[in-house]
Amino acid sequence: MRVQFRSALPVIALLCCSAIGCALMAPVLLTMDMLGVEDKANIQYHFEKDAKRVAIVVHLGKNHQIDVGHFDRDVNNLLSMLVAGYTKKKPEIVLASKVHKWMDEHQDWKTPYDIGQGLNVDYVVFVELRRISFYEKEGWKQFYKGSCDASVSVHRIGNELDQASPVFGPRTYSMHFPPGVRPLTESECSLTEFRELFMRHTAERLSWIFVPHPSNAEYSDDKTN
Repeated sequence: MRVQFRSALPVIALLCCSAIGCALMAPVLLTMDMLGVEDKANIQYHFEKDAKRVAIVVHLGKNHQIDVGHFDRDVNNLLSMLVAGYTKKKPEIVLASKVHKWMDEHQDWKTPYDIGQGLNVDYVVFVELRRISFYEKEGWKQFYKGSCDASVSVHRIGNELDQASPVFGPRTYSMHFPPGVRPLTESECSLTEFRELFMRHTAERLSWIFVPHPSNAEYSDDKTN
């Protein structure tokens, strides 16, 4: 019965969104995605035993063509919280606000190693968001269909040999929201509300690289390359 219920969740979510509005949907969707049995076997990257402090960095790729505000930092905040909730300080996940503060004060950083050394961490999870869109098609601003690509890599901060290549990745993940073919419309929620839902979806899917989750919660809409 649980599998059947999970398979209906995308439809339920959209019906709820129409009924109560997107503003109330974020906690509903997160609760839905937490149902089921967690499966540690589907974690793609386990932090090494020597990892004591880890910084998670989410930033926009170069030549981003649309204004998405602080979408990257909002994803960073929630992603760090989700991973920290699982690791329980083993390893410690640096607060995203501290990461952002350092980056604001050192805008000449060039590599994840610069950030890692500046924050005095053992590892850096480096996420670059690309091709973010909130609409089903360009110019169709009444139909919301979020999509973005995320390049994810993990870097050990140590000697020059460690800097030669990441210990994980880079891997590219493609996120789409809402799942399925039906977009949300401006009559169902505002752009601000939709942006919040899509941000939460993106952060949660990225957290699945490091956090156990129900395998049957993995929607076919989200791809890994």
